Amino acid sequence: MGKKKGTPPIPHEAFHLPPHASLLSGKRPASIVDTHTHLLSTFQVYQRAYPDQFQTYHDFVRGFYRPDRPSDSGSSGNATPNTHSVDVLIDVWCEAPVDPRWKEVADSALDHEQRQSLWGNVEYWFVMGVHP
Repeated sequence: MGKKKGTPPIPHEAFHLPPHASLLSGKRPASIVDTHTHLLSTFQVYQRAYPDQFQTYHDFVRGFYRPDRPSDSGSSGNATPNTHSVDVLIDVWCEAPVDPRWKEVADSALDHEQRQSLWGNVEYWFVMGVHP
């Protein structure tokens, strides 16, 4: 017995964070900081499984890390958000010398306007690391 061929992938929605208790309290939601993101490699794996979801890593961040929430849309003003979002990404690049895209990614979050338009207001931090 092997892996069944043609088995559909896990539904895309299953990877979204469930509502945190702070969302239900009526207070400002707790911040989530992703402290060890490998953004491009994570996006590449995700895109292989879900090729029609997001076209660029910026689309991925805006749609996956910062999904639309009813309270963000301003439609009802008092709507309870049903998803939680990531506020800060700390992107660790252990492969930076090998993958030259690190500079493009890091440079795309240099100023407030870029973080707003490209990153959906996610605060992005770039860290270059080396594994011994």
